[in-house]
Amino acid sequence: MVCDGSSFFQVLSEPWRLSTSQTPLQQVDLFDLKKHPEYITSGGGFGPVADDGYGVSYIILGEDLINFHISSKHSSPETAMLDILELFQLDNKANNK
Repeated sequence: MVCDGSSFFQVLSEPWRLSTSQTPLQQVDLFDLKKHPEYITSGGGFGPVADDGYGVSYIILGEDLINFHISSKHSSPETAMLDILELFQLDNKANNK
């Protein structure tokens, strides 16, 4: 497949509603997270790149823990994060049946 310049720029001009990145954590080998949970950090995050999008950053902390940040603009009704809230309440709904 040959990619001409116009299709490359067309892809880049599309709205990017989901922006993700891993935040590297290099100090994991310096201490035992299970013995010292007070050193666990939630790290940083970043905002969405589109008005109706999400910004998601995550940190993989060893074998047992992933911290993540999800951000959206409060002004966008499409990204009010109600779907995310409902997703985290699935266990409660299953237990109440």
